[in-house]
Amino acid sequence: MARRAGVGIGTLYRHFPTREALLDALLRAGFDELTAKARELETASSPDDVLVSWLRDVVTFTGNYQGVVAAMIAAMEDTESALHASCVTLRTAGTRLLTRAQA
Repeated sequence: MARRAGVGIGTLYRHFPTREALLDALLRAGFDELTAKARELETASSPDDVLVSWLRDVVTFTGNYQGVVAAMIAAMEDTESALHASCVTLRTAGTRLLTRAQA
């Protein structure tokens, strides 16, 4: 990955000491966008359609990063992971949409 970015491995590790820290940097903006979209959709008129639409967006986003779902699941359980806060926030946003659709 460092080679593709045009930097040395030492530079990469200075900025991202763990794989989770690198993933967090790569994924945070997308997670933040998905979380914001979920908040906006919480008041939409069709909760079922909104949930399906949002889940499609999540699947599309995560599908661009091979293996990210496994890292997200592990990060939700590991409070020390750099990805933990972003993943928990995203899950909470989805839970609100799901709860609304179930009601």
